[in-house]
Amino acid sequence: MPARYVREKMLDSKRYHKVGLIERLAFVELLLLADDFGLVQLDPTFLSRRTTAFVGLSSEATATKIDAMEKVDLIRTYVVQDEAFAWIPRNGFFRRAKRPSHPLPDFELPHYKGRFSELKKLAGICSTDAVQMQRTRIADALHMQTPPSSSPTPSSSSLPLQPDLSNQSISAEVWSFGVELLKRDGKKPLDDTSARSLLGSWLKTWSPELVLDACRAAVGTNDPKAYVRAILGKKRKVGEADPADHWD
Repeated sequence: MPARYVREKMLDSKRYHKVGLIERLAFVELLLLADDFGLVQLDPTFLSRRTTAFVGLSSEATATKIDAMEKVDLIRTYVVQDEAFAWIPRNGFFRRAKRPSHPLPDFELPHYKGRFSELKKLAGICSTDAVQMQRTRIADALHMQTPPSSSPTPSSSSLPLQPDLSNQSISAEVWSFGVELLKRDGKKPLDDTSARSLLGSWLKTWSPELVLDACRAAVGTNDPKAYVRAILGKKRKVGEADPADHWD
């Protein structure tokens, strides 16, 4: 289970207060159990073992609670090979994982069309992201193995910094991944200095989490600079109210 922040603005949501106390507790627990894509399994044994809201409920009562949450669009349920799952829209999660932990719905089924549009887009981004990340890591490994040339060694200030993939902090990751994206992807890749300058300007306006997520989404696009700008243009700037706090 990923680390998860549950935002207090959820308590002001009209959608959240349209269901009963047990359903509200169930929803909070599903938020904590969901993966980075907002997916969570609805297997009765899993729910009775990992939650308080569903303990001791019959399968009919469990289904009633789940249906109540779905009617107000707190969750959207789907079935894959006879196993039930739910997607939590408007979850506001920061995506660190490259792939979901649970199977995705069949987006082409008539009764699912339109219900999972945002999830379908995210799934497409995630597939490209995973492939490009692997290519980047391989390229970095090959670069590190390249023997030094006989030419004079430039000063340390002129050497491009290699991404520190061992550093797990968000700030370090956004610099390493973002710079490499801008230098390698697209029809007009930037040089190291320009890439760092552009990335720095984004970080002055948006949080590192938003910038990193936008950079990941831009992997494999023809113009990652424009793609990132388009994504960030719809996001909360530093100091503004967080749109993820709007549950309704």
